[in-house]
Amino acid sequence: MIDARFEIDRLTHTLRFKGISNTVIESIVANVNQEIALGVTDLIADAVADAVKAGEDVGSEEFMSEVRSARAGGTFMVTTQSGQTDFSEPPFPMLPRLLKNAKVAKDGSTYKVIPLNSKKTVKRATNSMDIMEQINSNREAAKRVRVRETRDPLAMATAFSGMAVNNRGSGRGKRKQDVKAPTGTANFRTVSSKQDPSSQWVNPGKQANMTGVLRNINSELQQNIDQTILDIVRSYEEMY
Repeated sequence: MIDARFEIDRLTHTLRFKGISNTVIESIVANVNQEIALGVTDLIADAVADAVKAGEDVGSEEFMSEVRSARAGGTFMVTTQSGQTDFSEPPFPMLPRLLKNAKVAKDGSTYKVIPLNSKKTVKRATNSMDIMEQINSNREAAKRVRVRETRDPLAMATAFSGMAVNNRGSGRGKRKQDVKAPTGTANFRTVSSKQDPSSQWVNPGKQANMTGVLRNINSELQQNIDQTILDIVRSYEEMY
């Protein structure tokens, strides 16, 4: 893990050894701070967006709504609001729930006719586009941090990581939207107590263990942050 402040201090000593005036060195250090701040903030925002996209790919709305970044010592990581990384859901039988308030047939069994396509207003799942917009909004807001005054190259990235990217944490944005279900003739199916609850009307559950995904995202993020810091410092070393 590369320490940004250590690298900047090392650059300062190198420039002094080369005979560069303190005034010029202060200007160079200010530029380095700003470039690192912008570069690291963009890397973190992109990593958070990658995590949200991964959550969308597996259909985990809960994971998407919890994704955030956090400062961890001298670096940053993508994590979740609760710290949970496995959002898998086991299969579960739906038949008992579907037969609630069912009618009784002549043979004593219960049944219920249900529409598969309802024209009622339904709740749409977490909208990844809303979260992406919030990530970009936070990115631009963080870039207004006055790095030259704080002299902290990670202040901008820290500010970004303190901002929520979903309405669960901030109350902003639209996590769910009301939309109309597709119109047309609804298909009706009969649910019956004669059916096998272990094989019929069973929700297959969801595989959404994001532990490995986050590990890979954070590993790549750390490498990119380190390389960005080194590249920026090296460019000024070579310039002078």
